[in-house]
Amino acid sequence: MAIWGVLSEVPRHDPANWGRPDTLLEMADDRGRVELVNNYRFVGDPRIARFHLYVDGKKVGSAQPHGGSCRANVAPGAHKARIRFWWYFSPSLTLDMVPGQSVRLTGDIPRELSVPRRMVRLGLHPLTSLVLQVV
Repeated sequence: MAIWGVLSEVPRHDPANWGRPDTLLEMADDRGRVELVNNYRFVGDPRIARFHLYVDGKKVGSAQPHGGSCRANVAPGAHKARIRFWWYFSPSLTLDMVPGQSVRLTGDIPRELSVPRRMVRLGLHPLTSLVLQVV
């Protein structure tokens, strides 16, 4: 009986507001869009090879390997973007977003290094061992 009393106090959707544009859609129009493309070529199970995108320290998406992507809307202004793969991170990348701007990022391991140097870098510098670039 008490449950019905609580449920009856929950406000119901008002049909008078059906013609109004949604406020969430209005907010999304002035936001910028960040897209991460995962260029990592992984041989094993793709579920464990996702690159996770962090904007201002908050996880906003993850991209599967072999060209997978994720998109996130961000507010205008300065933001710090970073990717994570297992316990490896990329250095932070500063993005100055304006309303309606789209930024495409690519994430990968450092391909310019030889395999032994890459392994040493991954072992000694895990917090800056991935590469995040603006395309």
